[in-house]
Amino acid sequence: MKNTHALFSRKKDCSRKIKTTIFLISSLFLTANTVFAQHPARTATGAAASHFKPSFEELASDRIILFEDSFEMYEDFSDSLGEWTLLDLDMTLTYLIQEASYPGEGQSMAFIVFNPLTTEPPLDGPWLAAVGNKYAASFSSLPGEGGPNDNWLISPRIRLETESEVRFLARSVTDEYGLEEFRVGISTTTPQPVNFEMITGDDAVLAPAEWTVFRFDISEYDSDSVYVAIQSISDDRFVFMVDDFQVTGVEGPSVSIEKEIDRPVSVVLHQNYPNPFNPETTIRFYLDAPRNVQVSVYELSGKKVEDVASGNYPQGYHTVLFDGSGLASGVYIYRLQTDDFSQTRKLMLLK
Repeated sequence: MKNTHALFSRKKDCSRKIKTTIFLISSLFLTANTVFAQHPARTATGAAASHFKPSFEELASDRIILFEDSFEMYEDFSDSLGEWTLLDLDMTLTYLIQEASYPGEGQSMAFIVFNPLTTEPPLDGPWLAAVGNKYAASFSSLPGEGGPNDNWLISPRIRLETESEVRFLARSVTDEYGLEEFRVGISTTTPQPVNFEMITGDDAVLAPAEWTVFRFDISEYDSDSVYVAIQSISDDRFVFMVDDFQVTGVEGPSVSIEKEIDRPVSVVLHQNYPNPFNPETTIRFYLDAPRNVQVSVYELSGKKVEDVASGNYPQGYHTVLFDGSGLASGVYIYRLQTDDFSQTRKLMLLK
C-alpha cells in the first residue's frame, strides 16, 4: 500500500542560520558576541515522494534468523549502535533538515539512530520508519567540505549456517537530489574496510524513494563467521535510510549441540515459534556455558512488557513461553541479555 506525500523541493541558496555564542575574555570583563554561521539545509516541501510501509513478512519455515536488528533499542540520534561498528571515513559536516532539528544535527557522522517522531517538530511522510519508529540514517556530506559519503554500518560477527542471505529495507528520503547510493560487503576477518569484499560489485546500488526490500545471497560464505557492511557512498544527496536488517540461513540437519559448542558464537537467540502467534509462542536460546540470562519482551516504543526468563541457566538449549493474551495485535521486540551478550528479534501477535 502506497501513500502519496509532499515531495522535497531543493532551495539551492537556502541555509539555516545556526546561532553560535563566542565568549571573549579579557582581563577586566567577559562579553558574549553572537554570530551566525551559514550551514546548508534541505527541505521537505514541494513536489511528491511516496512512503511505503512494508507489511509483515513471515520467514520461510525452513529458515532461521541468525542476526536481526531494527534499531529500536538504541537511544534516539545516537551514533553508537551496540555491537555494530560505525565508521565515518569522509569526516565531513552533513546537511541539516530545514523543517526540523535534532541532537547532533549537521555534525560529521557515519550512521545515527534516527527517530522522526522525536525531532523538533516531529517529521512524517517519507521520514517514517519501515518497522517501528527508528532506523539507521546516513546524512549526505556537504559538497566542498569533503565528501562524497564514505560511511560504514558494520554488523557484529555472525556465524552463518547454509543458504545464507542478507536482507534489509532501505530507501532514499527523496529523489529530488538524486537517489542514494550504497554497497554491501562481507569480511571473514575483521571489521576494517580494507578486508571487505563487495558482493554488490563495482557499481553502486541505488535506493528508491520508498522503502524497498534488498536481498543478497551470501551462501558462498556458509559456515563462516562474517561481518556484513553497508557502505553509503552518496555524493551530495540527502539521507540514506536502513531498517529491519536480517541475516538468515537454513540450519543444517547435521548441526548438533556438540558442534555448536565449538563455535565462536557463544550465545544464540532463535526466532520465536510460531510467528505470527496467538496468544502463546515459544522463545528458544542456546548457551555455551552456565550464564545469568534475562529475556524480555518490549513494545516498539521501548517500554518493557514482560520478563519471560530471568536467572542462572545451565549450558545447552532452553525454551520459554510467552503469553500475549493481554496485549494488542502488533509487532513486539524480545531481547536476550547476558553479562557479555545482547541480541534482539521481533515477534508478531495477530488476534
